[in-house]
Amino acid sequence: MKGKTVCITGPNSGIGFYTAQELARQGARLILGVRNRETGDATVARIRTAVPEAEAEVATLDLSSRRSIEDFAEQVRRMAPRLDILINNAGVMGSVYTTTEDGFEQQIGINFMGPYLLTRLLLDNLKAAPEPRVVHVSSAAHYGGKIDFERFRSDKGRYKGMPAYAQSKLAVTLFASELARRYPDIRSYSLHPGVVATRIVRSERNGWLFALGWTLMRPFVLSPARGAKTSIYLATVAPPPEPNGQYFDEHQHPMKPSRLAQDEELARVLWERSEQFWKEAGAIF
Repeated sequence: MKGKTVCITGPNSGIGFYTAQELARQGARLILGVRNRETGDATVARIRTAVPEAEAEVATLDLSSRRSIEDFAEQVRRMAPRLDILINNAGVMGSVYTTTEDGFEQQIGINFMGPYLLTRLLLDNLKAAPEPRVVHVSSAAHYGGKIDFERFRSDKGRYKGMPAYAQSKLAVTLFASELARRYPDIRSYSLHPGVVATRIVRSERNGWLFALGWTLMRPFVLSPARGAKTSIYLATVAPPPEPNGQYFDEHQHPMKPSRLAQDEELARVLWERSEQFWKEAGAIF
């Protein structure tokens, strides 16, 4: 990985931290997209404790804000005219209906719409690399997902967190395969990291009972270090897996995604509708 630049979102804890630390150990230069610069600086210090020679920089990124995504993308474009790898790792899970700054339901907004916009804004930097890759952290939850474009910006009555989460991860999986079709020179993969003990479930986005249940489950799920293995594999394995656009499980094995995730027409419509949603919110492609 020496000589390669990797941009990773959500690196402060969990899967993102261990992915970043291992890529630094392998010699990659890191650009860390963090919500809070002080926390990001502390993350860099932690990485350098384990990897003293680590080359890592932080830039602020809030995936719930178009302005923040655009500002971050501009910073990355300046820092890395050639971007070798983008890892869309950051994500949330919630049971209480809230919206992002741009009016998207929080889970579709942060888990999919934000990474979609960021990836689109960094395409030229990725295409400048000799073997660019985009790694999308999805979830096996996508198997229960359906795409309902009306729910991207409305709760349509009683809000159910898990279906919304499943929809967001189905969108991620569809996006990964559509990106591979539209830009075959960019290797694009989605993955299920396993059920991992991370901070994806936070009390401020969930009812207390939901958060308590997740806390009680934590001793029985994978460690973040194990959960990072597939992200690391897809970022580093040579040669890159064929065919492009595949979905991988927590054991680094290619898996068939859901029937809907294999629907090329749905993937095309998702790409185009997402672009239109962002244009309506003020984004320029």
